[in-house]
Amino acid sequence: MKLMPWKRCTTSVKNFSTTHQIEAFTNASFNEKRNEEYWVTDAIYQTQQGLFYSTTRYPDISSEFLLNNLDTLTLYNVHGYSDEIYYIRLKVNKNKEVLSSAKTPQAVLKMLSLGRCDVFVNSIEPILGAHSLDQNTLPKDVWYFPLKDIPQSTFHIYLSRNSPRGEALRNRLNDVIQQKKDEGVLEKILNTYFE
Repeated sequence: MKLMPWKRCTTSVKNFSTTHQIEAFTNASFNEKRNEEYWVTDAIYQTQQGLFYSTTRYPDISSEFLLNNLDTLTLYNVHGYSDEIYYIRLKVNKNKEVLSSAKTPQAVLKMLSLGRCDVFVNSIEPILGAHSLDQNTLPKDVWYFPLKDIPQSTFHIYLSRNSPRGEALRNRLNDVIQQKKDEGVLEKILNTYFE
C-alpha cells in the first residue's frame, strides 16, 4: 500500500497498462464517472451526508431554508471531490458554481467559520471522528443538518480497467466483502469508530 496525492493515485490506476505500478485505490465514494472508468467493488462502508453551515452567520436557521435557497448561497466543496451531490441529489441549478479551491474538508470548515462560504455538503462521520480525536477540525461556530433524504454515500475499492486481472480482482474482493459483512466483521469495525 502506498499513500500518494489523490489525483496522481487515480491517474496511475487509470493508466495501469502503461505504468504497471498502481492497480487499485480504496476509500473512494461512488459516482457514475468512476464507475465507467474503473472496476468498482461492492461498498465497504457508507456515511451519512450533512449540510454544514456557520451558526454565527445563520444562528436560527432551518435545514429547509438552506436547502430551498441553495441557488442563492455560496456553495463550497473540496477540490477534487465530486459535485454530483449538489447538482443531482440536491437539485442545484447546473449554472450555479460550486467553488472548490480548498484541498481538505477542514479548510472548507474554516472558510465557513470565516464567512467565506455559506454551506458545505460532506460526510458527517469523518469530520466528527477527526474532531473527537482532538484534531480541532470542527470550528465552534460550525454545525450541520443531517441530509436524511439523501442516500448514504458508499465507499469502494476501485481497480484499473486496464489491468488484465482487474475484473477478476474486483469479483474476488466482492466475495470477501460479502463474507465479512455476513460474519459481522465490517459492522464491528465500523462500530468501533462510529459509536
